[in-house]
Amino acid sequence: MPEAMKDIEGLSEAERQKEVERLTELLERPVKANLAVRAIYRWFLEFLRNCMVVAALFYVARRSGDRWLYGIAGLGGFALAAYCYTYIENGWWQLEMSKKGWFLTKRWWLKHVIVLASVVALQSIVIGITIGLIATVDRIVAAQGQIIKAP
Repeated sequence: MPEAMKDIEGLSEAERQKEVERLTELLERPVKANLAVRAIYRWFLEFLRNCMVVAALFYVARRSGDRWLYGIAGLGGFALAAYCYTYIENGWWQLEMSKKGWFLTKRWWLKHVIVLASVVALQSIVIGITIGLIATVDRIVAAQGQIIKAP
């Protein structure tokens, strides 16, 4: 009989159940980690896709010069910025809930600085990605134009 089986046989039913739960958790941990990582990657790809859509809208509006397209692109950019803002806003309640936190009781202004810095950082990232994607779309279209003109 294997050594592990001898160890399990000497346990009470409650101890045996705890050991089974511990081993099951050890086996399921990599699966849960993979699902969490997959969710993060999926969110990032959706975020990148949304930035690409806004960049393409701005590119088409700039090329056409149509004010309606500029308006639609502007609304798309605003919606993307507001979407990102909701991620920061959801974290604010945690600052409110931690009334016993060292920075809220003594340094109430620090909360406002943290919120402002996080909003500026996130919106700067969104603007940077969108401008980078606009430049990328420009280069893709220019490269396709050169390929079409080539004999």
